[in-house]
Amino acid sequence: MPGNNKKMVLCINGEKYEVGKDISLDEILNSFDYAILANGKSISRKSNIEGSENVLSAIDFLKLSHNTEFINTLPNDFVLYGLGNVSIDIAIFLKSLNKNVEIYYHKPRELSRLSHHDIKKIDEYNLNVIFDTRIVKVENDTLCFENKGEIYKKNNVYPIFAIGQLIDYSFLDGSSVNSDFTDFKSIYTKIDNLYIAGDLCSSRADISTGIKTAFDITNDILSKN
Repeated sequence: MPGNNKKMVLCINGEKYEVGKDISLDEILNSFDYAILANGKSISRKSNIEGSENVLSAIDFLKLSHNTEFINTLPNDFVLYGLGNVSIDIAIFLKSLNKNVEIYYHKPRELSRLSHHDIKKIDEYNLNVIFDTRIVKVENDTLCFENKGEIYKKNNVYPIFAIGQLIDYSFLDGSSVNSDFTDFKSIYTKIDNLYIAGDLCSSRADISTGIKTAFDITNDILSKN
């Protein structure tokens, strides 16, 4: 399972410091030759689907996934709405608990932007992904969803919304760096010795993308020295 805490933490000589609280980004940039931000996106994107305010988000589920009492109370049937890395990993985790899991995605398969790594995991764990399906309403334990123009209902299911995450900018607290320090489309920022990586600079931060990013940052640093 992915970690349940994406607060940016710096470890120095065995001591942990939360960035933006115990230590500022300015202090880090002044103390090291280079810094790389790879803290990910840890705030759930809100949905305007009716009833979604009562649905657990993927991020909230991850925060509870290490709570044995919570896990022991989970029902048997789940619907994950969204088809990103987090959704796939949660589906794999639930299947390891012998739960029934379906993943709904609102676009056709050919528009899903699945990476090779995603496809491999879907096939390896035999995940049930239903494309071109859009949830339109959530009412208690009943889902109303649209598939190819037809409206259906599914009862007694536990929905989890994995429709995207946003950046938690609390790591900038106490620093002179503003949230526009990068366009979040590449490894580069407006600060010469600061880079970004992971899903901060890519909408699909899979393993192959991470490896390429590591090489790109290394080569850029080497070119400066």
